[in-house]
Amino acid sequence: MKSKVGKIIASISLSLALVLVLMSECPSKERTTLTPEAAHVTVYMGPIPLAQKLEAVFEAKHGDVLTVVSGPWCRKVRAELEAGDIKADVLHGADPSIYMMLRGAGQLLPYSSPEAMALKPEYRTGAENFTLANGRYAVIVYNKRFVSPEEAPKTWDDLLDAKWKGKVVIGDPLLCSAAFAIACSLVQLHGFNWDYIKALRDNGAMLADNAGKAAEVVASGEAWVGICVHDAALRMIKKAKKQGVESPLVLVWPKGGAIAIPRPVAIVQDAARSDASTALAKEFVDFVLSVQGQGIAAKFGFVPVRADVPAPRGIPAEFKAVMPDWGWMRRNDQALRSKWESIMHGE
Repeated sequence: MKSKVGKIIASISLSLALVLVLMSECPSKERTTLTPEAAHVTVYMGPIPLAQKLEAVFEAKHGDVLTVVSGPWCRKVRAELEAGDIKADVLHGADPSIYMMLRGAGQLLPYSSPEAMALKPEYRTGAENFTLANGRYAVIVYNKRFVSPEEAPKTWDDLLDAKWKGKVVIGDPLLCSAAFAIACSLVQLHGFNWDYIKALRDNGAMLADNAGKAAEVVASGEAWVGICVHDAALRMIKKAKKQGVESPLVLVWPKGGAIAIPRPVAIVQDAARSDASTALAKEFVDFVLSVQGQGIAAKFGFVPVRADVPAPRGIPAEFKAVMPDWGWMRRNDQALRSKWESIMHGE
C-alpha cells in the first residue's frame, strides 16, 4: 500500500516539474508585467536659440525627456485646438492673449509653481492656468549706416514721416503672435483707431515674417527703421560683438512707451497624460521660473520676472512702458486679424 502511495506522489512531483519546465519555456511576452510609462513631455516654445538652450540644460539633469517644437507655434496650437487635439504638454512664449483663449477653452491645467512666489509684483496675475515667465518690449530700431541719431525716430508717430516712405518694416500679425500684439497695441495707443495702421501702409511699410525678423531686415539695409521686439535686436548686437564686428542696429525706446509683451508658461490639460509626465511638465515650468531658467532667458535678451535675476544689458534703467489690453485682443481676436488684413491687403 505504501508503495502505491509513493508511486502516486512521485508521479505528481514529476508532473509538477514538467509544468514548471514548460512555463519556463513559454515566450517572454506571456510572462512580462506592465511597467510605468517613462516620463516625457512635448514643449512648444521659442525663439529657437533660447528653446535649444533651455532644452539642453533641463535634459542635462533629467535625460532625453523633451521634444521641443519652436518657431511659429501659435498657429500650430490654433490648428490643433480646432482639430480637438493639442499635441503639446507645455507652452512657453508668445503673449498672454493665446493663453487666455486656451484657458477659456478649458485647455490649460491649473498649476501654481513654488517658484512663482519669487515673481515681481507686476508679473503676478493671480491666475493658476498660466504664469508670466519673462518679458520683452516692442521698440523702434534703426540702421546707423543710413540714419543718424539726430534724425532717428523718437516716437511711434515719427515712423509716419514721409522720409521713411518704403523704409519701415513691421512684423506681420497674421504670422506672429508678438507682431499681432504690437499691431493691436499701436491701434490701442491711438485711441483704438486704425488710422495709424493705414498711415503705415500708405508710407509703404514692409512686412517681416515675425517681430524678430524685423531687426534682420533693418540690419540688412532693406529697411532703415523698424518696429521689432527688443530681445531680437539685442541678440544680433551681442552676436556681432562676439564676431568682432560692429552691429549697425540701434534701439530707440519710444517716448510714447515701449509695448510690454509678457511671455507666459503653462501646462496643457490632457487626461491621457501619465502622472509621471505631468510631474515632469511641472518640473519644467519650475525650471523656467527658477533663478537658473531666468538667468538663461536673460542671456538671450529677455527681461526676468524675478527680482533676484538682473536684467540683460541694453535695457534702460528707466523707460515708459505701455501694457496691451489683452482682454480686448482676446475678445476681438478674429475681427482684429480680419481688419489688419483688409487694411494691408484689401482696402
